[in-house]
Amino acid sequence: MNEYGIPHMRALELLRDGFAAVAGSERVELGHALGRYLDAPVLAKESIPSFDNSAVDGYALSRSTLEKSPGGVVRVEGRVAAGETASPLPPGGACRIFTGAPAPEGADVILMDEDVPEHGTDANGAWIRLPENPPRSSNIRRRGEDLSEGDEALGTNTRLRPQDLAAAASMGMPALDCRRRVRVAVFSTGAELREPSAAKSSPASIVDSNRVLLFGLLKRLPVDVQDGGILPDNKDAITAALLSASKQNDLLVTSGGAGRGEEDHLVRILEEHGELLFRRIAIKPGRPLSVGFLSSDNPCGCIALPGNPVAVMVCFLMYARPVLLRLCGGGWERPEHFNVTANFSMSKKPGRREFQRGILQHKDNALTVARFEEQGSGILRSLRSADGLIELDEDTTQVSKGDEVRFLPFSSLGIDAP
Repeated sequence: MNEYGIPHMRALELLRDGFAAVAGSERVELGHALGRYLDAPVLAKESIPSFDNSAVDGYALSRSTLEKSPGGVVRVEGRVAAGETASPLPPGGACRIFTGAPAPEGADVILMDEDVPEHGTDANGAWIRLPENPPRSSNIRRRGEDLSEGDEALGTNTRLRPQDLAAAASMGMPALDCRRRVRVAVFSTGAELREPSAAKSSPASIVDSNRVLLFGLLKRLPVDVQDGGILPDNKDAITAALLSASKQNDLLVTSGGAGRGEEDHLVRILEEHGELLFRRIAIKPGRPLSVGFLSSDNPCGCIALPGNPVAVMVCFLMYARPVLLRLCGGGWERPEHFNVTANFSMSKKPGRREFQRGILQHKDNALTVARFEEQGSGILRSLRSADGLIELDEDTTQVSKGDEVRFLPFSSLGIDAP
């Protein structure tokens, strides 16, 4: 560990190896399953679609009829709409058909209305004129082209998206077996803190915004959140609250008091009542971040975030969020990023990784990123103005305008852009 703490990548390795998905599953209706993780694979009970059907409104016929008489006239016998049963195709004839209707036996192509140059009726009934240049597309959705019976449609530990729920619905599944929600308790620490609704008790009191921030970040995940409130700078009181919460929760998340000062107790509590995985990490902002486990019947993880709100959000996104996704049943992946041209210059100290708040700029068909000028870890405005984080590794000491930098958009971290 260098003077700043353990390296960023080493911290991620320890977190990846130290946490595993929680046990337990529950049956969840599709309307409530968005964002949940599957506990078992979903297999197709039948082929999807279950029958050949038309992808367009038009006329069903055989390819041989279409190619034998280009520009010729074909009689239309029969009509089939979605939900109806189709009669076999008359030899050398066509059938009027609509989107979603079953393809008649003997039909292997459907001419869409737009490809039929002329149609009408006479004394012998309805007719169409075939196009001179027959289209190659069949316009038929084939049985099983989406899924064949027995296919794995959704794998274990899939995080369910709208399209995944639609797939389950298409297979006639009204509910899915999902991993249970992870239980998380959130605490703030500090004698100076007060609730947003509380009157100012002294000139040195500060409104606690961290819990509101953490609640918003957590509610985007499949977790149940317990509000632990504000804890005083008292070791016995903090110990009692955390040990009690550890018996009902899978993870405790605290903000403030994560250092080694006289009024900082969390690291000592983890050392005395459990296991300290690491303390201090070589990043900016957020160096005091500490992680460990409190002993109980089942050890409960504890992530002790710094006290400044920007550091709280950065550390949550970089370290707490991947831990929570793992607990919920997901894999372990770094957030998506892309390289973008810097529209700023700055110097930085070697040996630590920095996460600067960045603002994307579009000009003259070029994309660049600007650095929010005020990078203090207490400036919430920088988070509200930013589109994401500029990640500068430990070896970087200088960024010049025009250099390429790694950019982590908030959208890749589960947060909507401003």
